[in-house]
Amino acid sequence: RRLQTAAQRERARARVFRPLAIELGWLVYEWNRLQASLADLFADITRKEDSRVPLAIWHTINSERDQRRMLQAAIDATYMVESPKPRVHADISWILKQLNSLAGKRNDAIHSPLIFITQLDAEGEMEGVEILLMYFFGNPRAAGLKDKSLLQEFKWYRDHLGRLAKFAELLHFALAFPDYLWPDRPQLPPVGQFRSRRATTRRKNKSK
Repeated sequence: RRLQTAAQRERARARVFRPLAIELGWLVYEWNRLQASLADLFADITRKEDSRVPLAIWHTINSERDQRRMLQAAIDATYMVESPKPRVHADISWILKQLNSLAGKRNDAIHSPLIFITQLDAEGEMEGVEILLMYFFGNPRAAGLKDKSLLQEFKWYRDHLGRLAKFAELLHFALAFPDYLWPDRPQLPPVGQFRSRRATTRRKNKSK
């Protein structure tokens, strides 16, 4: 159906953008959830009695990367003389390493400019909408996502962050409550998991 009116064109853009917008929203949610859990871990490591003081220190730092560096410094100093290092040191360090390696991808997803491209029929009438990355003007964030399925990439980022956030929450509970069972590290998803699932589904459908 041709999109003849402004309202029709706007609804078409919203319909095309909705799946991507949902994944971006989840990605931001999981990132913020993980950063909040890191603040709790910082308070667990550094507090004596009241967590308000270490949390106040944490929130004076504007850079999230600097907050993570501060947490790494806190656990390194806390367990400096212990050899071998306890499990809490290894697990928090592992989370920070995973998060730092994912931070650039998260920034690509959040800060890459997108553009709506109008699809025309043979008579020049608008009949569809497509979303493209604006990498062709030299934006380095968008260039990092060039030739990738945005929906698949963002799903992977969200899943990755969600598992790290859950693990960080469980570590906080284990530190705050001595009787709480110490959690195991999560199995992080492979990069192509969503692409592989779809390919498997297509193969199954073809075989029927």
